[in-house]
Amino acid sequence: MEHFPGTATIKDNKDCYLYYNHVFAEILGIGREEWIGKSIEEIFPFKVASEVKAKDLKVISEGFDGYISKPIVIKRLKETLDDLLE
Repeated sequence: MEHFPGTATIKDNKDCYLYYNHVFAEILGIGREEWIGKSIEEIFPFKVASEVKAKDLKVISEGFDGYISKPIVIKRLKETLDDLLE
């Protein structure tokens, strides 16, 4: 997954990040281990975390829908996080 040109993540059943590749880290401007062991609720504001969780559940229940490979989704999450931290 490290050589995959898009973003790649692995989360456990509590939505904690177990792994993410360098593309994911670079887009979000985070360190390679910064979010390991943290849940989406610990990282993102409630609204963003809820959106991410809903999309994850859709992929789990319906199969891959392509949203994971779209950098715009990750970019939007980063912009939202940046705005909240200002």
